[in-house]
Amino acid sequence: MVGVGLLSTWVSERWVLRDADACSADSVSMMAGRLLYSFKDHCGEYYGGDGFPFALARSLQLARIVFYRASTPELNKIASGCLFHRLVIVGHGVTDLDAATVATHCIKAQPAAQPL
Repeated sequence: MVGVGLLSTWVSERWVLRDADACSADSVSMMAGRLLYSFKDHCGEYYGGDGFPFALARSLQLARIVFYRASTPELNKIASGCLFHRLVIVGHGVTDLDAATVATHCIKAQPAAQPL
């Protein structure tokens, strides 16, 4: 029985995260050990959701991200309610990549030597 519950949780997370949009929750509260939250989709419509607080988020901003499908926003997951998927912000080193790209393009853009 536990296996069915775990499988169901994993499938529901994958279903929502596939082709997902994301936004920040407008409100998050705890009631009787469950997370209750509301959010606005990209069209400005309000939706809500609930779940168990599985994740110990490192920051409040990451914990409040809600994933939803644009076609069915009522199927949604809040990041702190995901058991199998954790959010990681990938941004470290982006400035280094930009500097390396600019340096490469500057070398390519130098004018060719004039023939004598």
